[in-house]
Parts: sequence; structure tokens; C-alpha cells
Amino acid sequence: MKLINIGFGNMVNADRVIAVVSPDSAPI
Repeated sequence: MKLINIGFGNMVNADRVIAVVSPDSAPI
């Protein structure tokens, strides 16, 4: 479960980084 949680956290962090780096490309 720890590996799954870490992987999920990495996906969320990546989405946040992309949104911050390129807000114009953010889906929201």
C-alpha cells in the first residue's frame, strides 16, 4: 500500500508542478 500511496502522491505533485510552471496549459 505504501508504494501505491507514494505513486499516487507523485502523480498529484506532478500535476501541481505542471499547473504552476505552465498555468496557461492547466486543464482548469
